[in-house]
Amino acid sequence: MVVVRVQRPRVSRHTPAAKVWAWSVKVLPFLLVLLVVVAMCVIAITRAPALQKRNSKSNNIHAAKLKPNPGSSVPNNDFQFERLLNSKPPSVNSFVAELKNEATGYCVDKLSEFHRNLEKARVISEGLEPCQPKLWCPKIPPVLYGIEQLDSAAINMSEEEIVDAVGTMGFGGSWAPEDCKARHSVCIIIPYRDRKDHLWTLLYRLIPVLKRQQLDFKIFVVEQVSNVTFNKGAIMNAAFLTVYRSYGLRGDNDWDRGLYGCYVFHDVDMLPEDDRNMYSCPEYPRHLSVAVNEFKYQLPYHQLVGGVFSIRPEHFFLVNGYSNLFWGWGGEDDDMGYRFAMAGPLKIE
Repeated sequence: MVVVRVQRPRVSRHTPAAKVWAWSVKVLPFLLVLLVVVAMCVIAITRAPALQKRNSKSNNIHAAKLKPNPGSSVPNNDFQFERLLNSKPPSVNSFVAELKNEATGYCVDKLSEFHRNLEKARVISEGLEPCQPKLWCPKIPPVLYGIEQLDSAAINMSEEEIVDAVGTMGFGGSWAPEDCKARHSVCIIIPYRDRKDHLWTLLYRLIPVLKRQQLDFKIFVVEQVSNVTFNKGAIMNAAFLTVYRSYGLRGDNDWDRGLYGCYVFHDVDMLPEDDRNMYSCPEYPRHLSVAVNEFKYQLPYHQLVGGVFSIRPEHFFLVNGYSNLFWGWGGEDDDMGYRFAMAGPLKIE
């Protein structure tokens, strides 16, 4: 005998609770999306007073963007969630589709605005000076005139005209090239007393030469204030120590590490005729005024180092500077030449 078991048919009873549950299962994902959007709106509303306070000084265009005119024809790029709720979509699917389109348009607009701001930032950054280290100036300056025939008489110009003629200078008589990094940092020390016309004539001739040589330089004019006999060596020593301690000394063990690579002691009545005679910092001390018109451009004797003399600070300390024992004009330069002769292998260029 064959027995066949007949299964009872499953009958779904469409009670009101079952209908509500089935509808909730379908709508639940859309409700979650709606909850996220509502949360975004709440955050935006709570932040609106702070944004309005921060942008209180903005122009009318920005204010109109925050609060658009309903009757205006200008499209509003803000998220139109309230409009979607008031539109009463016929079905959940259509509501989700409109919500998706609205969110996509909002994101596209914000992304486009971000790219526009990024492009503006790039244009602004290109217009600014790049924060990059300068390249070194060429070893041979590109603009040098060579020998110039100068008049030994003082120039007939006012101080204001001389200042305009030499061009822009930095604080305290300093200057450095703007388009490159100078290879040499030079301190110019000019001993001075009651020779104002000579001083202004020297500055008028010397400063353009130093600029063409692309040096980082600063000029110090040192004057003996008392009425006693002039002591050129003493005031040059005083100027060197004052400048070195103010701008060069780093510590007790750094006596040879000054800010300036060399110091040029320059007589007030010496005018440079050839800008190819470099005021840079050589390896050894250098006598820059070996050819003077007063001596028919010949060096009178080998030990002469007067006029214009360039020396590194370590060499200045090695020979203990100039002598303080020479009163009146002359003598200290020859003594400096003898000091280098006694220093051994240190030569003068």
